[in-house]
Amino acid sequence: MNSEMEKDILKVLVTEEELKTRIAELGEELYKRYEGHRPLFLGVLKGSFIFMADLMRASQLMCDVEFIAVSSYQNGTVSSGRVQITHDLQQDITGREIVIVEDILDSGNTLAFLKDYFMTKGAASITIVTLLDKPSRREKAVEADLSGFVVPDDFDGIVYDIGFGMFDHHQEPREYRANGVPYAAFGLLWRVLGPGLVGERQARLIDENFIQPLDLNDNTGEQNSLCDAIGFFNPVWDSKEDQDSCFFKAVAVAKQILENQIDSANAVNRADEKVQQAYRNSRDGIVVLPCYLPWKNGLYKTDALFVVYPSQRGGWSAQCVTDHKTKKSKLPFPQSWAGQPQEVIEQKSGIEGISFCHASRFLITAKDKETALAACRQVLKNNGRLA
Repeated sequence: MNSEMEKDILKVLVTEEELKTRIAELGEELYKRYEGHRPLFLGVLKGSFIFMADLMRASQLMCDVEFIAVSSYQNGTVSSGRVQITHDLQQDITGREIVIVEDILDSGNTLAFLKDYFMTKGAASITIVTLLDKPSRREKAVEADLSGFVVPDDFDGIVYDIGFGMFDHHQEPREYRANGVPYAAFGLLWRVLGPGLVGERQARLIDENFIQPLDLNDNTGEQNSLCDAIGFFNPVWDSKEDQDSCFFKAVAVAKQILENQIDSANAVNRADEKVQQAYRNSRDGIVVLPCYLPWKNGLYKTDALFVVYPSQRGGWSAQCVTDHKTKKSKLPFPQSWAGQPQEVIEQKSGIEGISFCHASRFLITAKDKETALAACRQVLKNNGRLA
């Protein structure tokens, strides 16, 4: 893909194929070092994040991600020697195996500072990985454990094409999903990294429900409440706030939201086998869970009609399963129960112990499992599903 940047290239030090091959080799080496472990990849902003994305993908490791931003260059390309943290860690790293990822190691001032800093924070071990190494500029006795390429002293910068153009949604030809939603950078990155974080199925669901609306906003300006909320971190026109400071505040919030999505998806994955076992043991379309579990994705396209489970608030709950096409309850609870006080529900149903029925008729609560089951069976009988 040709781009405007190519007009400014004086000399190619590393070809695209050499870059791909070396990153694959670095990823393989990290896999050998950390197989069976869960290292924390810690990127030094802003230069490393693109390299780190490719490196994580190449390593195929289960890992966590964190970022730190420091400044030692001020406005130039030569280190001033004074390192300042401009964005600190957002999590405890005590006992963690750290992989520091940098785009370039030259004076060593930044990495020497960070290595000491992370050890004082309780890191169990530290591995330094840098894409480029400029040993002729070294001022501190720090070396990379893994490096991509040695560059000459007169090298003052790099244009690193993330994914070699595969994550750029500003150039033609643009990519579209099967449903016509165009990819933006987030969606393109998630397509590659998501399955490794949450599995193929959950990655697809997160893309459909969470990422596609964000990609639409990025590509078309279509309104999205989450994008609006993140946008409010931008300083107002007459503010004296530092742009980078505002940016990192927004990054922290966006990072937490995405981590919550990933954690939730993996919780569904952990629960899935229990949900499937309960479905295999179900009778008359009623699935009984041993405890509250995230069950909707596991039963979404099955013939299950109700899910009965111990309520986290005490007692038991019964919930209608939604039809995956109509998005409505397959067999809602009776209209005469909806939103009524307990005595009315008990009188209308003839079942003692049903304490609540949601006005939308998809959920009831009951004193015990047998009462919840009795309520579901009555709905089945009313609809000719049970003799």
